[in-house]
Amino acid sequence: MNTMHYKLAATDVDGTLIDDNRQISEYTARTIKNAVANGLLFTIATGRSLSSITQFIDEFDISCPLITNNGARIVTPDGKVLYSRDMKPEPAMQIWRTGIEENTTIILWSGNRLYSNKADGYVEEYRTKNNNIELCVIEGSDISQLAFEGVTKQIYIDTPERLAEFMSGVCTKLPESISFFKSSPIYLEFVDSTVSKGSALERLGNILGIPQKEIVAFGDADNDVEMISYAGLGVAMANSSEKLLSVADYVTRSNNEDGIAAVLEKIIDGEKII
Repeated sequence: MNTMHYKLAATDVDGTLIDDNRQISEYTARTIKNAVANGLLFTIATGRSLSSITQFIDEFDISCPLITNNGARIVTPDGKVLYSRDMKPEPAMQIWRTGIEENTTIILWSGNRLYSNKADGYVEEYRTKNNNIELCVIEGSDISQLAFEGVTKQIYIDTPERLAEFMSGVCTKLPESISFFKSSPIYLEFVDSTVSKGSALERLGNILGIPQKEIVAFGDADNDVEMISYAGLGVAMANSSEKLLSVADYVTRSNNEDGIAAVLEKIIDGEKII
């Protein structure tokens, strides 16, 4: 029986659950498993797709739904879609066309399928992080068929300087139905404006019957802001963006220093955190 104050823990992956070498330390893994053994529900809330987090599902034997694609999807571990929100077709096409005009690298997710306008080093690194998922390279600027089938999200991958230019330039011309944010120094992501990890976490809590005050969330980047703000205990890693640090209830150690484990140990022991 779970006697801990928190009943659900949701964590981002990159920069949070895994270290800079894309590994989870034995200590963190053991602590998470101990928390689960004590009754805590543990899940992933990530910008990644389901196919790229199967190793975490297997390692922690995750049974509850997961938040993927920055909140655009809530899915069960076996792939059943409980919630999905795609971009509207016209904005999806506009984002793609703009990326082509700016000659940036574009990642596009449609369902659980990966597309890009290039097969460059950026894309290969992205595929490596996503279990070498199959890639389809799209020639040209017409993605109308995909847009009407449903585009879950798009990403511009470029230098931090160019992304800053996009955010203050071409992105300001996008319709209000699109949200954009940096999820890493070189990733600028686009989703439907109703989508966020925070709204997805609220929806997941409702699905599981767990109130806001009994949810803890961990993150490090700007795309985690809504989730950290919503959770009863919003935890930022020490390596977090300034924006995330400003909204967190608590700042733990970095992703390279077992920051999640440090908090979960306190929760297991019943220590007051804030």
